Amino acid sequence: MAISAVAQPSSSPAPVLDSAGRPLEHGVEYYINPAISDNGGRFTLIDRNGSCALYVGQENVSGLAGLPVIFTPFNENETVTRENRDFRVVFSAATICVQSTAWKTGKIDPETNC
Repeated sequence: MAISAVAQPSSSPAPVLDSAGRPLEHGVEYYINPAISDNGGRFTLIDRNGSCALYVGQENVSGLAGLPVIFTPFNENETVTRENRDFRVVFSAATICVQSTAWKTGKIDPETNC
């Protein structure tokens, strides 16, 4: 006897899961940790050259929790971050630099080479 199952397409992509296997929820603070616990430390905001140009970076010291981030689905009607969907990541932190703590991707800044 053979049993087979055919995956049925769902109406929405699967949720992104946290390390406990729960979907990432809007408005909840999460800490980003390295997959290998003995390989580096917390994710944080780094100010290179004292210019207040903040970048996402990983510290070399392990053990500290780092700065929490909040994942927000780009679609405001969503409450869970899903695979293959746009989302925002913002550090839940205060800074003396007058700029957003949102995690952005893009081209290298020609002035700072970062």
